[in-house]
Amino acid sequence: MPPRPSAPLLDMLRKVSRERGLNTAALAQKVGMARSHLKHVLSGSKDLTVDEFIGIAQALELSQAELTGIPETTGEEDEEEAPTLQDATEIGGRAVIDPYGNHAEQVLKMGFELGIDLFMTLETAMLEGSGVPADVIRRFPESLPVRLDAAFHRHHDPRFHPEGITLQMSLDALYTCTFRWAAIKQITLFPLPPDDPPEEEEEADEDDAPARGGHLRLVT
Repeated sequence: MPPRPSAPLLDMLRKVSRERGLNTAALAQKVGMARSHLKHVLSGSKDLTVDEFIGIAQALELSQAELTGIPETTGEEDEEEAPTLQDATEIGGRAVIDPYGNHAEQVLKMGFELGIDLFMTLETAMLEGSGVPADVIRRFPESLPVRLDAAFHRHHDPRFHPEGITLQMSLDALYTCTFRWAAIKQITLFPLPPDDPPEEEEEADEDDAPARGGHLRLVT
């Protein structure tokens, strides 16, 4: 699938926003736009209107050089060179986090990869057909809390799909449940504390060196 004609423009806007030190929330506040809408616009999943472009350009204080330096799209670019990969935060040259991608998916993948406890809050109204038993859904009319203990991650067997995540859930029995990304309201990670730094061995002072030979021992 060839890249959209607007891809170089969106690439430039994301690049400049990073250079200006503005994340999606900060830029949305300056533009006066809903954060979720701005995220979709800059990712290319929603069309960018002229008014929105002008607002973003003013918020970023784009120079004429930045506006005129947008490369043209030839339609022959490799699909693997999509702008979302260029925007991803990298560690050792490997794409790790894409701020314009699916946040819930990335956070859950990070938690499973780290092997730490996870806690999710799901919107109950969006759980129909998820595989969660009806009596469980009735007990939580607004939000369903789900805790995923790290010790059982392999039993949860997480499978990621474009529409959501599938997990093996142990309730009153074992259930296969698929949760849509839009149903996930909150994800909490429980990272393990860092290891204590090794204590440096202090060189013994000659005056503090134990005396050679016999020693006294307290006897009770």
